[in-house]
Amino acid sequence: MRGFIRYRKLISLLVAVLFIISTQVSIVLAASGNILMDYTFDAYNANLLDTGTATYSMYGNPVNLGTSGREIVVAVDTTYSMKYDFDENYDYTTFADYAIITLSEDTSKEVFSISGSESKVFGKIHSNSDIDVFGYNVGLYDKSSTYSETTNPTGTLINGTAEASGSTIQWPVSTTNPINKVTGAAKIKILNFCEAVKADPNTVTYSGNKVFDGASVTFNAPIYVDGNLTIATSNITSNGVIAAKGDITLNTTNCLINGPLCLYSGTGNISLSADIATFNGIVIAPNGKVNFSASQPIIHGRVIAKEIGFYMYKLTVDSRGTDSYLLPFLKYVEYETRLYKEKTAVKSFIDSFSSDDRTKVGVVSYAEKAKIVSGLTSTLDTTNVSIMKANIDALSPSNAIVSNVDGSYKSSRRNIGDAMRRAYYMLKNSTDAGASKYIIVLTDEISNSWTWDSITSNPVYKVSDGDSPHEAWDDISGAEGYAKNIGDYILGKYKPFFITLPGVTLSSNKTSAQSQLTNIASAAGASSIAGGSLFYSTSTETDVASAFNGIKACIPEALEYPNELPFQSVSFSQVFPQGVKVLSAQYSGSNLAISKTGEQYSVSGNLGGFKLVKNSTTGLYQLSTVPNIIVKFRYTSLSGSGGVWTNGVLNSSITFQGGKLNYIDYLGNTGLAIAPDYTIGLKFFADIN
Repeated sequence: MRGFIRYRKLISLLVAVLFIISTQVSIVLAASGNILMDYTFDAYNANLLDTGTATYSMYGNPVNLGTSGREIVVAVDTTYSMKYDFDENYDYTTFADYAIITLSEDTSKEVFSISGSESKVFGKIHSNSDIDVFGYNVGLYDKSSTYSETTNPTGTLINGTAEASGSTIQWPVSTTNPINKVTGAAKIKILNFCEAVKADPNTVTYSGNKVFDGASVTFNAPIYVDGNLTIATSNITSNGVIAAKGDITLNTTNCLINGPLCLYSGTGNISLSADIATFNGIVIAPNGKVNFSASQPIIHGRVIAKEIGFYMYKLTVDSRGTDSYLLPFLKYVEYETRLYKEKTAVKSFIDSFSSDDRTKVGVVSYAEKAKIVSGLTSTLDTTNVSIMKANIDALSPSNAIVSNVDGSYKSSRRNIGDAMRRAYYMLKNSTDAGASKYIIVLTDEISNSWTWDSITSNPVYKVSDGDSPHEAWDDISGAEGYAKNIGDYILGKYKPFFITLPGVTLSSNKTSAQSQLTNIASAAGASSIAGGSLFYSTSTETDVASAFNGIKACIPEALEYPNELPFQSVSFSQVFPQGVKVLSAQYSGSNLAISKTGEQYSVSGNLGGFKLVKNSTTGLYQLSTVPNIIVKFRYTSLSGSGGVWTNGVLNSSITFQGGKLNYIDYLGNTGLAIAPDYTIGLKFFADIN
């Protein structure tokens, strides 16, 4: 018994704490400053079975949160139909595909005349009525022909196409090459460019009739004459469209035309002088006649008119290599397209926030798939806003269409779901987690494509961020399902708005398109507007502007954060080393969970009461006072401690791994604080009595 007592005394140890390292850990809350956590431990000198206490305290530095911002992403429809005129489903750019077009629908008279013994046309011709060409030999060749009478006489000549909206195409029987004849073709329309040219801020405008004469004339900008125009000069340099409301007469001697000349008559005729041997440019007279009576003229470009009369011995109309000549006209055609007016409305919407220091706007575009046009940009950042608007201006309609093999059905490939996906992730990836966030989707018709994520026999929706490596899948029901699936991600997080452009109203599929969009908008959590609809419907430019104004009215001004910002969750965990037994752990009068795995104890639990509170005087936020975490423990063994005996004293130590604090703050940010390891130095005294 005495031996047992001596043995017990021998292992009874007085513990002296040599040093305690108190560790302070900082964890960063986005937009909420620093939350600090202190660890302190009671020093004690006692028997092995005595208890010690660890106290964990939390506090924070004052921070300035300011006000909550606004982030808005606009999804711009750039599908094929956006090249259509705003008021109808017609592509006014189709005239660019032809070398010669006659627009008259009168089949009772000759509207396309070529006289003479030999002529050549490179490029398609079209008539809105019948075609009845007179002449001895009129060769019609495709634009892909490489033949040139002067530079490549051995080049290839490929038979061309004559197209008529009527039922008859008469071609000179003496023509040496066969041509492709197409009857019953769709009619071609030409916009009235006059108003568009006049509205161009770069245009120089003249009232009444105007005559330019003298040795030379230079047009450094588009011009518009509100009457008849006569150009009687031998040297012409032009830049842009030369338009007149009435007749245009190019009456020159030994004319030198520097660069392409783009002539447009709104209501009159265009006459080209007999002395012009070569004409480079485009001639358009949609309501009149084009006359050219030179002997052997060569026209590099295109001729479009209600009626055309070529009275000469030999004519060449060559549209090869002249597509760039069309650009001045196409600019004014674009002014009337849905895409141009959509882009104008979007830029005006962005400008409406120009004095707002708390709003950011981003833009995505979409057709068969979506892409980023501009990331979230502060509307006060004039430089980057200018870049964003330039990127919007550069958008062009997609050529991607859905069509049956027989061509019986054709529509734009439109992927509303992908537009929503890219907009969603732009907002989600933003560093301003506290901003209120909005998505605006513009669409011109039904969604018929969806984005898939992998090449399988049964492709699955792509719901993650980034570009898809695969083409969109064409299927209306699948497209709706995809958009509704993305809507589930948006629901409750960001506020969506939808605007339909005129294509929906003009579509034969109007009911289906509206029903589909209603289902998509509902899935994403859109609110009802006037009349109970979940989207804004437009048919005019004014309607689009009104829709954006209505949306802006639904987006509140940036608000102050509330006075108290409670954390969504906070949890604590601490693993203790072997040889330490946890006796109790409490926070705010409640016990935390104590568990044991092998020889190690751990403490964990959820902590309440964490919130940032605004100081009414300074406007700064600080973590409110929260209770301490108090853990009581005692040493139960020397397991793993090691140490060295010196004069009857065992110098040793135990290392604690730092505790962890996990949280989700008011703004939804997650955080993790891990305290560094800390070491407690110990001395064990042997009982030698």
